This record gives sequence, C-alpha cells and structure tokens, in this order.
Amino acid sequence: MLIAVFWATHFIIMWLRAHIDDLSGGPDLVEGTVRRVSFALFGLFVSYVLYRCLRSLRRREFARQAMIGAALALAAACVQAVLNAFMFGDVEHTLVEDFVYFALYWFWFYFSWTTAYLALSYSITVQEQERQAAELVVKAQEAQVRALRYQINPHFLFNTLNAIAALVRDAPARAEEMVVRLSDFFRRSLAVNPMEDLTLSQEVELQRLYLEIERTRFPDRLRFDVALDDGSAEARVPALLLQPLVENAVKHGVAKCEGPTCIRIRARLDGPVLEIVVENDAKASGVGSKGEKVGLRNVYDRLRSRFGDEAGLTTEELAEGGFRNILRIPLRR
Repeated sequence: MLIAVFWATHFIIMWLRAHIDDLSGGPDLVEGTVRRVSFALFGLFVSYVLYRCLRSLRRREFARQAMIGAALALAAACVQAVLNAFMFGDVEHTLVEDFVYFALYWFWFYFSWTTAYLALSYSITVQEQERQAAELVVKAQEAQVRALRYQINPHFLFNTLNAIAALVRDAPARAEEMVVRLSDFFRRSLAVNPMEDLTLSQEVELQRLYLEIERTRFPDRLRFDVALDDGSAEARVPALLLQPLVENAVKHGVAKCEGPTCIRIRARLDGPVLEIVVENDAKASGVGSKGEKVGLRNVYDRLRSRFGDEAGLTTEELAEGGFRNILRIPLRR
C-alpha cells in the first residue's frame, strides 16, 4: 500500500507538471503518458524488490535496518536514475549530468519511502510486542487464579471429609445425607469455569449448598441468612470467591461456639462498587475465631490479581462477638 501511494502520487504530479500546458490530448500527451506509465511500473518493481530486502531485515536492530535501508535506497536510486536519464534526459545536458541529477532526485524519493516503511514497520512491531506482553500478563493472572483456587478446593474437601468421618460411626444416616449434599455441591462447583464469573445470586447459591452440608454436622447451632439488595444479585463476581470466608465462619465460628451461630451474607451497591459482607455472630474467643490466614490470603490475592487496587478486603472483630469480612469490588453485570 505504501508503494502504491508513493508511486501514484509521484505519477500524478509528474504527469501534471509535464503536460499542464498541453490540454489538447494530442500525440505528445498520449505518448508521454505511455512512457510515464511504463516508467512508473518499473519503479513499482524496484520498490517491491527494496521492500522484500527490508522485510528480511525486520528481526535486526532498528539502527542496522536504517543503515542498510539507506544503502539500498541509494542503489535503487542509481538504477532508477539510469532509466530516467535514457527516457527523459535533457538534450542540453550530457548523460552523466542527467544521471547525477536524477540519482539525487530518486535517492530522496527512495530514502523517504524507506524511512516511512521502517517507521511503520517499527510501530507495528512495538504494538505486536505490547500485545504479546499483555497476553502474557493475562495468562500469568489466569495461572495465578487457578493456583489459588486449587489451594481452596482441597482445603474445603479435607474439612468436609473429616466431618463425614466423624459422623459415620455415630450418625450414619446424617453421614450419608452429607455425602449426597457434598456430591451435589461438587457437581455444581466443578462445572464452573474458574476463569469465568458468576452472578452473585449463583455464587450465594453455591454457598447455600455448602452450608447445608455443614448444617448436617451442626443441626442445632448453624443458621444462615442472605440479604441481597436490589440490583446486587445480578452483579458478577469471580467464581467461589466467598467460599473461604464462609468456610472460615463455620470452622472458626460455629465449630468453636457452644450456642447458635448465624452466618450472614449481605450485599449492596455503593455507586460503581459492589460491597459484600460475610459475617458471623459466634461468641468464640481467641485467635482461632478470626479464621485462618490461608483462606483470607487466597481471597485477597484473587482480588488483587483480578482487579488490582480497585478491589479490597477488610476484616474486623465485632464488639458483641463474631467476625466480619467486607469485600469491595468494581460493579460488573
């Protein structure tokens, strides 16, 4: 395209310059047009050869490309100047004089084309490198999210299997019920692509399944409540984002508290931000009531990997007892 633009522009300018005063359309105009078309076609061929030579250098340093490009432009100019001197030479000048004049003229033509080509080629190369770098960043983030999710799933499975093992001897019926619910939970959760998002209502439904499993262990102590404000249910969140927080609430709240404990999941829209709160009112005491840092760190790392500084996780102990986790992520639908 660059070759076509340069030669089309040059042909039009030269044709108008040579025949601006000859509007009769006589033999001289026709003959001159044919000669200039032939000359331009030859120039197109020379330019294409120059292009192929420059293209073979695209993996070299830009400075080396520029030096070789200037030398090739001079060679192309000499070839073009020889033909120009024979076809359009001035009878008042010698052939050498015409060659020198045309060589200088065509050197600037081919040098300008070479400069434009190298600049365009360099710009395309930089854009391609930036695109590849962006793809590598995305792939690295995807790999990190997968690794974090793989840390969460075995953690949850280990705790659940421990609970089933504890019920097998004392309450086999409840153990069987727990196995059925566990299979249902994994059937749904493993069908979720970890790199895709769920609506908050779908994410909460997965947590309901998990809490139903745990309620088999603590039928008289575990309660849960969900309150999603208008509009928040359809907001999209990373899959299984809330799992570690809910699991911590069970393991370090319900399991360590003698009385009833309620786990609450609340969500609301705060302008362009979705705020999700996972809390429990367990009266458990000690460091264990805060939950394990592994689960909290996983949630924090997933948020940072996905949203950067736009998302955050804060935790706090409640004065009346219990623990609260607050997630704030960009609102997406």
